[in-house]
Amino acid sequence: MSKKPCTLSKDNLFLRLFTGLNSNKVICHAIRADGDFSGKELRNTVSCITIALAIYDLQLPIRVCYTRAEDMKLTGHRHPVKIINKVGFLNSEKLKSLDIRLYGNGGYSTDPSQIMIERATLHCDNIYKCENMRRGLTMIGTKFGIEATSVLFFHQAGALVNIYKNGSVLIAHGGVGIDQGLQLKMLSITAEQLGIDISLIRLPETARDKISNITPIVGSLSSNLYSPALIYACQQLRKKLVPLKLKHPTLTWRILIEQEYYERIPLFANGFLFCSRELSES
Repeated sequence: MSKKPCTLSKDNLFLRLFTGLNSNKVICHAIRADGDFSGKELRNTVSCITIALAIYDLQLPIRVCYTRAEDMKLTGHRHPVKIINKVGFLNSEKLKSLDIRLYGNGGYSTDPSQIMIERATLHCDNIYKCENMRRGLTMIGTKFGIEATSVLFFHQAGALVNIYKNGSVLIAHGGVGIDQGLQLKMLSITAEQLGIDISLIRLPETARDKISNITPIVGSLSSNLYSPALIYACQQLRKKLVPLKLKHPTLTWRILIEQEYYERIPLFANGFLFCSRELSES
């Protein structure tokens, strides 16, 4: 079942509840997705459950391909917002006051609409100083930061690195590319950590049979989480390769890995990162 990045874990939960299957029998995967920040990101769960029930009942593979127009109607949507405002200025053109009312259209389902309205209400003044509104709490030109600092369990990530005996490398992590360069970063990090050419590394689609508990893609969090997890996995592998590499420093990467295989050295490693509350809030 191919899904958006932020809903892979939730879809697994809903599918398990509707079909009665255990989580290890429900695999959700995603190659890439469009960003859905502030969108109705859970609407595609309805399509997911409908398809899954048909598969489960008929015991046959089913593929549903929406047109772009159908996809936007069924799984898309953001929040149309009507804003009525009054702005007060001094004769010096200094902003003095702001009276603003926001009306958000959440449609028929809650989804993250409540969070969106709260965010819009609390951030509508941006970093401007209005004496009748609260001030921004930072010295840089933004009020909306990154990461989900209020949800501590989001701050965990897993990564897996497999080295095959011909020297090729397969990596997996819980992040999904949304055209912000995440996957290229992961490939580059692996190449740098292992000291090999990036062409030897493959990163397949994100799937829950490789990384079981996936952190939602929120607040530009993925790079900050999965990069250290991947680095830790690569460091474990480098440590395993050191003894043989010291004995035979002239071996090429492919020959080195082949010899490691014959020496029965495990050529796989997983990395896990979690942040303490103090670190996540800093």
